[in-house]
Amino acid sequence: MKRRQLLIILATALLTTGCGGFNSNNEAIEADTAPAAEVTQEALQSEPEAEPEPEEPEDTYELAYPYEEQLEVIGDNSDLWELTEEDMEVFSPFIDYGYAIDDLDRDGYLEVIKTFWGDETKLYQTSIYETTDDKALSEWKMDAFRALDVEPCLSDVDSVYIIEDEDAKYMVYATVRESADAYWGMNTFYRMSIEDNTITLEEIKDGEQSWYFGNEKERFSWFKDVTAESLLVSYEKKYYRDERDTTGLYTAYLNGEAEAIMDCEFEDYDAEADYPIYDYKYIDCGSDGEYELQVFARSDPDMLPAKLSFVIKEVGGKLYIRYITYVEAERREGNISEQGFVGEFGKGGANLAIYDYGFLDADARYHFFYKMHYFLTVNDFDFGDDVEIDMEEWKDTQLMVYFLSEDKNDTEHIYYHYTYTGSKKYYENDNVFKNTLEEAGFKTYTEKEIKKILSDRAKEIGLDPSIRND
Repeated sequence: MKRRQLLIILATALLTTGCGGFNSNNEAIEADTAPAAEVTQEALQSEPEAEPEPEEPEDTYELAYPYEEQLEVIGDNSDLWELTEEDMEVFSPFIDYGYAIDDLDRDGYLEVIKTFWGDETKLYQTSIYETTDDKALSEWKMDAFRALDVEPCLSDVDSVYIIEDEDAKYMVYATVRESADAYWGMNTFYRMSIEDNTITLEEIKDGEQSWYFGNEKERFSWFKDVTAESLLVSYEKKYYRDERDTTGLYTAYLNGEAEAIMDCEFEDYDAEADYPIYDYKYIDCGSDGEYELQVFARSDPDMLPAKLSFVIKEVGGKLYIRYITYVEAERREGNISEQGFVGEFGKGGANLAIYDYGFLDADARYHFFYKMHYFLTVNDFDFGDDVEIDMEEWKDTQLMVYFLSEDKNDTEHIYYHYTYTGSKKYYENDNVFKNTLEEAGFKTYTEKEIKKILSDRAKEIGLDPSIRND
């Protein structure tokens, strides 16, 4: 049997939000757990397929004894690994936790992984318990993890990479900070070896690190409620049905048992490409109590690396992809709130930021709110040939252009607002900036006036002001 390496990654960027494996309402999210579920535009069957018999995970190998018996051992000994009050006192404040079933060292003996985190600077702790031949549990020695400033968070969506290797060595990285109070730090990578259920670490040289990132990721199915069913579902690496999934179709989709029909426009969407899902959440567009499924997927390996978000709506026993946006991509990113408010950001150059705002209604249909171009320096804005600007005098002036129409040529719905970092009195009538812009035909508006214009626009398109996040 080939032995493997694991690369466990703790993304520094996720220190602001905690681990990526659980959602904000403190329910378990099986991030990166489904067996390569993909977003497609094929029609789905009106009813989910019957549940198949439990199967061994992909790349199967012989278990030491049947998985049913091993799961029973894990369940019967839950008092050894379930979260305790002492665990919750390790970090203050305590934030979240989760469990998963796996066989990390591929030795045929299943493990239950417990991970939890807390503290304002996001600290993590993981414990692992493995079944034994005498139907008991043996705890792994994690001293090498404990010695790090910040342990790896296994429920991070990019936490574990699998490396084919004959030496049975594994990989891990953690964050080294300048001080105990520092929030950010530098990532240091290590080889992780497991021998006799003891973890040892060896630092990786900078030049070696990039080789590992293209490899397959280990997938976990995280749970919180300890039941026989949750142990089995985690072992099968499936997603759990949430109570907000009233028909089961969303869960079937996550588990690759149902498909969705493309029902929106997205110019970068490739119908022939694969978009592996790594995370999801439920949102309530229109705040009508009928939930939509938002899935997060990676771009096809043959495309530029990016993460996308797909909003899926169930209608009449079928699933439809109603909106797509970039979550992370080169020069762009986006976010959709729990109530369907959409905010997108892009870079139009070194000194130009572009913001797009809109919302998804109860049918998950997109409505344009406004676009804003934010020029960090006014010399990047094209005033035309008739406007002369003293760049030394204008060097601290920034310009915001608001478009309340999707047609950029609709000049009637374009509004200009500028700020000057050197003074609060930049809207006096004799102000050189205001006068120059308006003499050139660019009418300017104060911050108060812009807020009123946007408020009126929201009312016009039926946008609930309580969900705005612009």
